[in-house]
Amino acid sequence: EKMAFPFFTIFFILVILLALRYHHNKNKQIEGLESFWENEHIANTTRAKDISNLPYLTIPLEKFPLHFTDDEDVAMLEEQFINLSQKKLLNLTSMTNTQLKENYGVVNLATMQNIGENFNELTILLVDYAKSLMERGMYQQTIPVLLYGVEIKSDISSTYTLLGDCYVQTNQSQEIPSLIASSEALPKLTRQTTINYLTNLLSLDEQQS
Repeated sequence: EKMAFPFFTIFFILVILLALRYHHNKNKQIEGLESFWENEHIANTTRAKDISNLPYLTIPLEKFPLHFTDDEDVAMLEEQFINLSQKKLLNLTSMTNTQLKENYGVVNLATMQNIGENFNELTILLVDYAKSLMERGMYQQTIPVLLYGVEIKSDISSTYTLLGDCYVQTNQSQEIPSLIASSEALPKLTRQTTINYLTNLLSLDEQQS
């Protein structure tokens, strides 16, 4: 009976602490929801902005080795590049729909979503095209393709790792440290693995030199 008292006291304290934590978390969730709906209200009442003069991206087709092969799959990729070069593109990957509405007006939401999707398509296309060049041993020609991906802040990690491979293959490993610095901007999920890969590439190349 003497042991029961402290056991129930500790149990009772734990119950109170759990209840307080639950209450705290619930309040935070409520505050988060209230903040979300307040931002949504502001976003939904934002007037349309002029989106004609935004800093849209230009695809430097003249830097890409287009028409280097008769392969149908590669020709299809090149056709996609040419089609995309005629569309509006912006890196909007970090923006939510609420932020898009706040920045450009609710009327422009669908248009801005489409512009963002064009950018996403481009980042995937750059990697696919780079792989087709590398499969043919065209490492030097691959570099400007992937460098463009880095310049526009692609969030696809293979943009950076493939470029690192190209630097090693073309004896330009001195470029890898700046590539590692650029990879710091990648999403948290892939950032460290990309940096580790590039660091290992550099280390192996230095050992072999």
